[in-house]
Formats: sequence, C-alpha cells, structure tokens
Amino acid sequence: MPAAEENQPPQGKPCATCCPACGKANQCAMALGKSPASCWCMTVSLHPALCAGLKVQFPVEACLCEDCLKTRTLTASP
Repeated sequence: MPAAEENQPPQGKPCATCCPACGKANQCAMALGKSPASCWCMTVSLHPALCAGLKVQFPVEACLCEDCLKTRTLTASP
C-alpha cells in the first residue's frame, strides 16, 4: 500500500496519527501508544492565544506535525 494511503483514516473517522493540516504522519507519541513524555511536542512552548486559535482551526483530536506547527508558530502573532 502506498505511504499516502497508510495515513488515510477510515471513512468518517479522524486519523490520530495524521496531521490535520497536511495529512502526513504527526509522530504523536500518545497516538502511537507511547508515553506522552517521549513526544516531540513536550519540548514546544506555545502562547495560549495561539494554542486556542489552533484548536479552533483544527478541531479534530489529532496533533499537528512538527513542520506544520513550526510554520504556524513562526507566522502567527499571539
């Protein structure tokens, strides 16, 4: 199966391991069954206003990938 199809969620269900912005693997430790402390996002600090805005923009229960989060934090102003 091609890699792009592996990240596609079943019809009507969000993909917990897919970035809701780009569809690529988000590398979320919790979605992969690992300890939350081992996730890359635990080293990221977000302004509360930016975090709230991302939750509105991406209301699914899936994490952004590191590249998409970096892009949004660099271009956003709290």
